[in-house]
Amino acid sequence: MEALSFVSIIEKDKHDTITTSWVYPGFPAEYNQVLINRGQFQGTIDPPLIFSRYAGLWHYTYTFNVGSESLDIMDTSLIRFTTVASVTVGSKHFYPERYFPIVKLLAQMYLDEKGRPLKILQSVLNLASEGTITFRDQEVTPPSFDEEKKSLLKTPLTDVTDMFGVQSILLWHALLTKRSVLVKSDNLGKLLNLIRAFPLFVFHRQDWTMLRPFITAHDTELQDLSFRKRTSADDVEGGAGDDDEDEKSSSSSSSSKKSKGKKGRHSNETRHTGVVCGTCDSAVEALGVWDVIADMETGKVTVREASEDRDDDSEVPLVGPVFEMTPFHKEAAAIVKKSQSQKELVTGLTNLTVKLTERVSEIKEELEGKPITPNNVKELLGAASMATCRFLVDLYKAETSN
Repeated sequence: MEALSFVSIIEKDKHDTITTSWVYPGFPAEYNQVLINRGQFQGTIDPPLIFSRYAGLWHYTYTFNVGSESLDIMDTSLIRFTTVASVTVGSKHFYPERYFPIVKLLAQMYLDEKGRPLKILQSVLNLASEGTITFRDQEVTPPSFDEEKKSLLKTPLTDVTDMFGVQSILLWHALLTKRSVLVKSDNLGKLLNLIRAFPLFVFHRQDWTMLRPFITAHDTELQDLSFRKRTSADDVEGGAGDDDEDEKSSSSSSSSKKSKGKKGRHSNETRHTGVVCGTCDSAVEALGVWDVIADMETGKVTVREASEDRDDDSEVPLVGPVFEMTPFHKEAAAIVKKSQSQKELVTGLTNLTVKLTERVSEIKEELEGKPITPNNVKELLGAASMATCRFLVDLYKAETSN
């Protein structure tokens, strides 16, 4: 049995006024704005079913034209002036194949009951207690959670590698080192189908919470991406403190770095890490904060260059990505090139990643208390290139971060 986190109904009337007419049991005010932003209330509704994530919850939305405007003065239905409506359910689970049928049933109830939410409320409560929904006098059982793991593999990773070719190695590197990735497309349906495969690049983490499959450029949504200012304090302490703490210590840290004759790394730069976001909004790309941008329309992957030299004595990964090719990247490229199936590709990349993570753990032990920096790793490994040492350090930091 499962209690949905929330259910909401949002309506647009003939005056283009958009309001949330009903929500159970409730959600924060900012969540309401996010659902309106993503609800496709302006322009074409395509696709009608979407999913995304905000504030720790997945939401599944069905938006549809109502077209019920009535000229009958005796018509008392709640939707007589409604032109577009959306029904959304929230859950802690990423499982579109379960929640899409649920939200479609609730939307049909909305129409059957002419906007009155009582039947929807009864169905939500029945789902929580009995695991079924009563629809038009029939008991409907949504897809079981026994099939949830299969849903994670719905879109094969080969669809991504087929689209981006050898550039897929840049995506593998970005996800492995927890960089920020933006996937953009003109087609929302195709975007949502492809982006759900991206966590398969790092299947060993079993983490789909990195995804924000569909975002807009609204401030409320961007705040959910953990934007923060990075200052020179991060270079010295290697921490992930809040903005105020960074600003308090930046001046003393900066003078310390100057005395050592080293360059700071992206001081006061705003960024976020470890997310894969999807958008059809050019304003999101224009923010200029993305480490990697994958363009589905052109099949190209663009990497944002680091604006300053890397400090190889620091434990903190460079803010701007440095995607230097190493023997590990060549090995990953070979796996991508030869794999003929989803299983072969995911298994190959996972085995390589596990081998890498085990190696960096060994390096940490062999350093015997020394900080794991590129220079220290270089001193330990000797023949390894600096590019390899930097990659291993960035991987270690990604694997040990929250």
